[in-house]
Amino acid sequence: MPKNAQGQIFCLNGINNPQHQMLNSNDSYALTKVMKNQDGTFFFMPDKGIPVKAYVCKECGYTEIYYNLELSPNFGNEG
Repeated sequence: MPKNAQGQIFCLNGINNPQHQMLNSNDSYALTKVMKNQDGTFFFMPDKGIPVKAYVCKECGYTEIYYNLELSPNFGNEG
Protein backbone atom coordinates (compact mmCIF):
# COMPACT_ATOMS: atom_id res chain seq x y z
CA MET A 1 0.00 0.00 0.00
CA PRO A 2 1.34 3.45 -0.80
CA LYS A 3 2.27 5.81 2.03
CA ASN A 4 2.49 9.59 2.04
CA ALA A 5 5.44 11.58 3.40
CA GLN A 6 4.04 11.25 6.95
CA GLY A 7 3.88 7.45 6.67
CA GLN A 8 0.08 7.30 6.53
CA ILE A 9 -1.36 4.57 4.30
CA PHE A 10 -3.40 5.83 1.33
CA CYS A 11 -5.25 4.12 -1.50
CA LEU A 12 -3.97 4.08 -5.05
CA ASN A 13 -6.69 6.51 -6.14
CA GLY A 14 -5.58 9.40 -3.95
CA ILE A 15 -2.04 9.17 -2.53
CA ASN A 16 -1.88 12.95 -1.98
CA ASN A 17 -5.52 13.39 -0.97
CA PRO A 18 -6.25 13.18 2.79
CA GLN A 19 -9.77 11.91 2.02
CA HIS A 20 -8.26 8.67 0.62
CA GLN A 21 -6.69 7.37 3.82
CA MET A 22 -6.91 3.58 4.22
CA LEU A 23 -8.65 2.34 7.36
CA ASN A 24 -7.95 -0.90 9.19
CA SER A 25 -10.45 -1.99 11.82
CA ASN A 26 -7.91 -4.36 13.46
CA ASP A 27 -10.63 -7.02 13.43
CA SER A 28 -9.98 -10.55 12.20
CA TYR A 29 -11.45 -11.68 8.90
CA ALA A 30 -11.19 -14.78 6.73
CA LEU A 31 -11.61 -15.83 3.15
CA THR A 32 -13.51 -19.07 3.45
CA LYS A 33 -14.18 -21.93 1.09
CA VAL A 34 -17.69 -22.05 -0.40
CA MET A 35 -19.27 -25.26 -1.69
CA LYS A 36 -22.39 -25.77 -3.77
CA ASN A 37 -24.97 -28.33 -2.65
CA GLN A 38 -26.71 -30.61 -5.13
CA ASP A 39 -29.86 -28.50 -4.76
CA GLY A 40 -27.97 -25.42 -5.98
CA THR A 41 -27.63 -23.69 -2.61
CA PHE A 42 -24.24 -22.68 -1.23
CA PHE A 43 -22.65 -23.19 2.16
CA PHE A 44 -19.57 -21.69 3.77
CA MET A 45 -16.84 -23.82 5.30
CA PRO A 46 -15.24 -21.66 8.02
CA ASP A 47 -12.68 -24.36 8.81
CA LYS A 48 -11.36 -24.14 5.23
CA GLY A 49 -9.88 -20.77 4.45
CA ILE A 50 -7.21 -18.23 5.23
CA PRO A 51 -7.12 -15.41 7.81
CA VAL A 52 -6.71 -11.94 6.34
CA LYS A 53 -6.27 -8.30 7.31
CA ALA A 54 -8.50 -5.86 5.44
CA TYR A 55 -7.88 -2.21 4.60
CA VAL A 56 -10.48 0.03 2.96
CA CYS A 57 -10.47 3.60 1.64
CA LYS A 58 -13.13 5.65 3.40
CA GLU A 59 -13.56 7.86 0.32
CA CYS A 60 -13.81 5.51 -2.69
CA GLY A 61 -14.11 2.01 -1.21
CA TYR A 62 -10.82 0.71 -2.65
CA THR A 63 -9.92 -2.42 -0.66
CA GLU A 64 -6.73 -4.38 -0.10
CA ILE A 65 -6.46 -7.65 1.80
CA TYR A 66 -3.35 -9.37 3.12
CA TYR A 67 -2.73 -12.77 4.63
CA ASN A 68 -2.70 -12.51 8.45
CA LEU A 69 0.31 -14.54 9.55
CA GLU A 70 -0.35 -13.68 13.21
CA LEU A 71 -3.54 -15.78 13.21
CA SER A 72 -2.09 -18.77 11.38
CA PRO A 73 1.71 -18.94 11.65
CA ASN A 74 1.81 -22.54 10.38
CA PHE A 75 -0.33 -21.98 7.27
CA GLY A 76 0.96 -24.18 4.49
CA ASN A 77 3.16 -26.23 6.85
CA GLU A 78 0.50 -28.55 8.25
CA GLY A 79 1.88 -31.54 6.45
